[in-house]
Amino acid sequence: MRFGIVLRATGGERPLADLVAQARAAEDAGFDLLWVEEDRGAGDGAAGAAAGTGLPDALAVASALAPHTTSVRVGACCRAGTLHPAYLAEQAAVVDLVLGGRLVLGLRPAPGAEALLGDVADLVALGHASVPFRRQGGPWPMPAGLDGNRFGVTEEVAVTPDPVQLELPVWLAGPSAAVTEVASTRALGIVADDAEDAAGLARRWQAVEQALGPAALRLRRVARRAVPVGAGGAFDLDGLRDRLHQDQRAWRMDTVLLDAPPGAGADAVADLVAAVARRVRPRLAMAELPPGLVEHWEATGHGAGPRPQVPA
Repeated sequence: MRFGIVLRATGGERPLADLVAQARAAEDAGFDLLWVEEDRGAGDGAAGAAAGTGLPDALAVASALAPHTTSVRVGACCRAGTLHPAYLAEQAAVVDLVLGGRLVLGLRPAPGAEALLGDVADLVALGHASVPFRRQGGPWPMPAGLDGNRFGVTEEVAVTPDPVQLELPVWLAGPSAAVTEVASTRALGIVADDAEDAAGLARRWQAVEQALGPAALRLRRVARRAVPVGAGGAFDLDGLRDRLHQDQRAWRMDTVLLDAPPGAGADAVADLVAAVARRVRPRLAMAELPPGLVEHWEATGHGAGPRPQVPA
């Protein structure tokens, strides 16, 4: 299973420095992905994932992290339907260039714009194909054919620059039926929210598999999962591991995006990712651990030490 961390604004006096500290801690711990979820305030539609991240522009934050990270992928989850898809495709291509080909583009339908998600995904795909295209009909015809464009009329348009990656990963986020339908017809991965349980996601992915057949095997199965906190204020790593095991068995989740509790600062996140790397990830890497390995860890102090605490 691959591990990612959801980045949050901590409310400190140096917001970018705190984000950089979280990102570096995750990369140092061997995490695979940083997830920047765009948060546009009340009514944004992301409440099911967890409390708001306080980050209003996902692609801008992803770009700002580029000089401070080297290998970890950066997911930027944007609100689909609030910006013309051509602009979104261009911005994503620029950020992928800045990141050196490490961008994962997330699309979460904006409230009331669920019906537009398919058009957004299609136009982003056309824009990233790196060849001129024409698309008529729908809310965003291209070329637009505006009455004022009497001179230099073109039959096709192109998005520049080209993304660094030959195929830019695009994941759809959220529990709505529109996300499942678009994922099933465009063969795109799904990022589930924390509130979605394993049984419900098993049914959801069964629908995707029935629609796509073997093509579903190439999709990433991703979910945000809140890190539980025990009665003593420490992160409940055993409870987290049990929930991830359940996800893995029920619907073959292959990527988890960990949500630290709101209020956890950069230091707490650093302690969390280090502890997850030692105590949780190894036990999810194989269906069964080799005999004697856990005993060896206990004898050698693997994962020993106090559990990280959530600041009061």
